[in-house]
Amino acid sequence: MKSRSLKYIFILLILSVLASVRSLPAPAQTKATGIPPLLQEADNLYRNHRYAEARQRYEQFLQTSPPAPQGQHAWLRLAEIYGIQGDWGQAKSRYEKLLAVTTDSDMALKARYGVGQANYKLGNHLEAERILENLSASRLPGDLRFRTTALLTELSLQFGNIPQAFTRLLLLEKDVLLGEEEWFEDLKVRLLSRATSPDLEKFADLYRDTPLTPAVLLQLAKVELQAGNPEKAGAVIRTLRERFPQSPEARRAAQLAPADRPGVAQSGAVVGCLLPLSGEHADVGTQVKNGLELAASQTGVAFIVQDCGDTPQQAAALVEELASHPQVKVLVGFFPSAAAEAAATAAQRAGIPLLALTQKKNITEIGPLIFRDFFTHRLMVQALLDYTANTLGWQRYAVVYPDSRYGQALARQFSEATARKAARLVAQVSYPAGGRDVAGVVQTLTQISPGPD
Repeated sequence: MKSRSLKYIFILLILSVLASVRSLPAPAQTKATGIPPLLQEADNLYRNHRYAEARQRYEQFLQTSPPAPQGQHAWLRLAEIYGIQGDWGQAKSRYEKLLAVTTDSDMALKARYGVGQANYKLGNHLEAERILENLSASRLPGDLRFRTTALLTELSLQFGNIPQAFTRLLLLEKDVLLGEEEWFEDLKVRLLSRATSPDLEKFADLYRDTPLTPAVLLQLAKVELQAGNPEKAGAVIRTLRERFPQSPEARRAAQLAPADRPGVAQSGAVVGCLLPLSGEHADVGTQVKNGLELAASQTGVAFIVQDCGDTPQQAAALVEELASHPQVKVLVGFFPSAAAEAAATAAQRAGIPLLALTQKKNITEIGPLIFRDFFTHRLMVQALLDYTANTLGWQRYAVVYPDSRYGQALARQFSEATARKAARLVAQVSYPAGGRDVAGVVQTLTQISPGPD
């Protein structure tokens, strides 16, 4: 009987201990993890993309003179936040300061990449390449190796070194599952679109059995079709379908085959295209080129594409060159405003019709052979307001825009248009022109009181 009573007392003691453990205050868990509450709060904000608040907490935490590992972690996060917000000068200085003091090898590798990335964003391309080349010789974790190689590929494209870019893209393909597949695909599309026919032939010959070879052959077939060489394009398509019959590129090539699209060979008519595939507007020019290629694959129209760059002189010279081509009957061009007038003047003088995709006003007044098709800022703003105000019934608006001349112009025109519509613009907030993450700006916007209706 006594032993049974002792047993019950022992069980009650165990239960009371367990209950007391469960009721311990929350700070005990933070103490056990060794992470100060302020740093933990900053990290949570960072993971939730609330960068403005996270930056404030990290800076407060650094004022407490934390020990090296935790302080260096805060420095790294601060540098990353400045980069996300588009302030690459501040990001670079933070990465460099961290690199000067850290003894953690993994953190040092991330800081070295950060310095290289910041130099790239700031336009210091040679310095960025030097830093990233040295970094690529280190033993890197998979995700950092992917980002380093991807940025080196971007630099090769910036320098116009297509063979080097292709070699780096081959290395990047091996790590694509460890990195960002969208970045890899974007690099592949842009690289192949800038490669010339000789470039593509060389790649197809030197790298006969790589994962990129089918894409190379498909692009080569497209280039030959656009150049008015259907027989050569057909030979490339047959090679692609024989060597890589199960590839997506082989299936797409079946739609391009000249045998299936006799109009290309029979008509002989070719559209001359002038696009800025290099310089400041290269990304937009490449997107237009991709759209033209899609149209060509479905209609059988052949294109000759020329890189008109950004200068009026180059645009005018290429108009004259294409106008002298015996098969080119019409020109279409996407031009920056500075080059549009020179191209239109050259086309009118050469007697060839030109459809100019440009925002340049009054360009059709140059002559009867000049046509224009492009949305102006004013038309885009007006269409947006007509739909939201008349169809959706909106009356109050807020604007988030990039702090660039283009963004400022659109914001100004939107403000003027809302006044004419008797709509109400309750707030305007800008973000750095180079920034890609606007979560912090949107959060700021939600905190602005719209005032009375």
